[in-house]
Amino acid sequence: TPFNFRLLYLNEDEIFASKNIGKGGFILAEDKNATNNYDASTTLTSAYAMFDSRLYESFRFIGGMRVENYYQQLILPTSQDINIDVTSTVLDWLPSASLVYSLNKKQNIRLVYAKTLNRPEFRELAPAKFFDFATRYVTNGDTALRRAAIQNYDLRYERYPGNAQVFTVSFFYKKFSDPIEQATAPDKEREAAYFNVPSATNQGVEIEGRA
Repeated sequence: TPFNFRLLYLNEDEIFASKNIGKGGFILAEDKNATNNYDASTTLTSAYAMFDSRLYESFRFIGGMRVENYYQQLILPTSQDINIDVTSTVLDWLPSASLVYSLNKKQNIRLVYAKTLNRPEFRELAPAKFFDFATRYVTNGDTALRRAAIQNYDLRYERYPGNAQVFTVSFFYKKFSDPIEQATAPDKEREAAYFNVPSATNQGVEIEGRA
């Protein structure tokens, strides 16, 4: 039965009426494509060690190291019956350090450094296209994506007026190496992809209060 294209010009409150669903109207069907399906798995093994030491009466130093071994595999079939196999194992050392200066029993100044990671999601890594209904763009992954490393710096003033009461002001700065971004493809219409950019920064102020 030919589709009734006049339905496309109906108002939003009547276009999906039951009489417009089915023969000659709208139908719901799954568009199956073997190249848009993939199998993926990850295994994260980690260990962490830390120490806490007081330096003199007013200073306290907290240091630690986290080691993460990240195994990832993604297998995607192609139209030529050849699988794309993306397998990698990455070992990361993630140090952290915190120096606390106590102004008195209720006030601290804290200086913090930590290294963290941002790993690509499967949909960002797999070269399988999916449609984003919010942006109406087709989005494609990239098997060459690398995980992003983040250097985190934080300077914070802390005040504890009473039981369960907190007031803090933080100045933070984050430096990203190889952050993952999304952008439109210059040579294709309404298509986007994920890629790594060389670097990025993020900085700002946070204020927290709890009475």
